[in-house]
Amino acid sequence: EKLAITRGLMGGNPTTFAGSDHGFGAQRYAVNATKVLFDATVHNTVTSADVKLHASNANASNCGAATTDLAKACWAGGTIQIYVNTTLPAGITNAAVRAAVTSAFQNLTDPANPGKQVIMKIMQKEELRNVDGSDSLHPNRSGDVVVVTMPPYQSDAGTNGQAIALSHFFGQHGFLPDYVNM
Repeated sequence: EKLAITRGLMGGNPTTFAGSDHGFGAQRYAVNATKVLFDATVHNTVTSADVKLHASNANASNCGAATTDLAKACWAGGTIQIYVNTTLPAGITNAAVRAAVTSAFQNLTDPANPGKQVIMKIMQKEELRNVDGSDSLHPNRSGDVVVVTMPPYQSDAGTNGQAIALSHFFGQHGFLPDYVNM
């Protein structure tokens, strides 16, 4: 029935068309989540020092992290999953790292497009049981913090050392299920 409606809306008798079954959106900018974490800090209550969340580098390396990094980012399309290191140093808690991650992405702005919304939604792992009616929680694969970008922003093909740069993709998956009103 959906196929017939789609073909009817396309007019004539098309032989080829492309569609998406999930959260697809047009985009043209890439967010380098590792750079966002590199720039963000959390306060160590024992040493009284601010510590970078991802001190090892600001490269756009998917799921790349040193064992000493407090958090790492893994991404696909519009979704970025942040995992908190399970062996945090004394004076830094999981809750403090998650709060710093959330703050970093909430405050992410695009200097080339002032006022443009970059992030659509930030969710804690506990909130993934109901994402627009979808149970998106996987017990051992879901991030501790999950960030969904707002088209035209996405997370693949980021530029090393830059939080936001022009992308080399023009359409991407991984946005929220109800982003497009059918």
